[in-house]
Amino acid sequence: MGKAALLIAFGASIFIAQGMLSQRENEHHTAKNQGNFEESVIAREIARSGFNVAMNILREHGNDIHAGIAAINKHGGGNYLEGQHQGGTFRARAELVNGHTVRVTSSGYFGGEFADLNDAAVGKCSEPDPYSGDYYTGGCHTMSDDSPLYEYELPSGDPLTAKLECGKLETTFLESQAGYCSAVYLQRTLPDSTNANPDPEPAELLFIPGNNRDGQQLTVNKYVRGGTQMNFFIGVDKNCSERPTGFPPIESFPIFEGTVDSPAPYDHLHFALEENVNSLGDMIETPWAFTEMHPSGVDDSGANDIQRWRIGWEDQHITAWNNPDSENPSQSLQALKRLGYDGNGWPDEDALGYRDLRDYGSRPDFSDQVIEVKLVEETDLSLCGFEEEESGGGEESGGGEESGGGEEESGGGEEPGGEEEEEEEPVIECACPNNNSNKTVALWHQKGSSPGKVICVAENKVNRHLNKHNDHVICRGE
Repeated sequence: MGKAALLIAFGASIFIAQGMLSQRENEHHTAKNQGNFEESVIAREIARSGFNVAMNILREHGNDIHAGIAAINKHGGGNYLEGQHQGGTFRARAELVNGHTVRVTSSGYFGGEFADLNDAAVGKCSEPDPYSGDYYTGGCHTMSDDSPLYEYELPSGDPLTAKLECGKLETTFLESQAGYCSAVYLQRTLPDSTNANPDPEPAELLFIPGNNRDGQQLTVNKYVRGGTQMNFFIGVDKNCSERPTGFPPIESFPIFEGTVDSPAPYDHLHFALEENVNSLGDMIETPWAFTEMHPSGVDDSGANDIQRWRIGWEDQHITAWNNPDSENPSQSLQALKRLGYDGNGWPDEDALGYRDLRDYGSRPDFSDQVIEVKLVEETDLSLCGFEEEESGGGEESGGGEESGGGEEESGGGEEPGGEEEEEEEPVIECACPNNNSNKTVALWHQKGSSPGKVICVAENKVNRHLNKHNDHVICRGE
């Protein structure tokens, strides 16, 4: 009986000891999980801090996106920005998505150290650091894992949108390092207050098919009214069969009525922009072109308001290069835009301040056909299709003065017939709007010493005219 009691007591002791050990293991496991969770939470905050630091650097450089990206990616001597926050480390990087959008990603690390581990499972972060390839033994968080990705849309970033009331188009070939011949066309989509998604106008030829024409300028006058969405495309002629002999005028060249699906007489068409299928009416860059606003950007407040872009095309139509998921810039048009030729961004600029383009034959390069596009302010609004109304003497006379001495009373007193009849006050009709319901204000417009005239303008343009010219308001129509 005593032996049985001893066995029962011994067994109970073992059971209790096992229970206590299991409880301690559970507590240790819970504490470990809690520690991992806390490290991940802190790492998330560190990542956000790194993102904010990178964004501040980018904003400091304004429209000079290349300098902003270089300042971030070269900050620590590598290809990323590194800093300390809350006892941890952040690493951030800026990448160019297209000519006017920059994506900033940031990762936070806390509670461990970077190490070159052969097995990812050894570290708490299952994936290597996206910037250096190192693993981290503590908690980590990368903001680009979230949705949506963080993007910084630069000011005045609307691609190829005319913002001057009337602008003269100036276009120059910068590079044409191509064996193929290409024609360059302009396609406009005019502003239409009654249609949120109007159809584009017929294509207009700017340069006839050719190659090796660096420095060539536009030989025809083109004027673009404000609000117009411009688009440019090349018609690629692989064997240069469409290239004429000599230098015939553009007007003599056949009108092009083809499409992407039916590009004849060309082999294929590469547009600079295309409609965003996720947001009808918005234009985004196509894979085949690289559109870049000049670092000087657009000065919306100055009198010399100039819009300026560079467009570089890849003229080879190799569909395998249209690969947005690739990270290899030598095999992907999209990766090249984001990462640059060598995968370290766009550190170099050309003589004009744009990103420096290179010429390759067997990989994407965007240097095959390269043009610069400018809109320069044009004061003769009629060149942009605005109809300007002239008004007789140019002054609002009231239309009711009598001839003779110019006095209200002629001295004759009452008219025959007895009682004096009151004359109805003449109704003054405003000359505006005229053929454009948005331009309701009639202005007396005079620039410098030139003769004055009456023009119709939109209400939101009145102050600009009054401040910039010797103008005054005549009347407002309905």
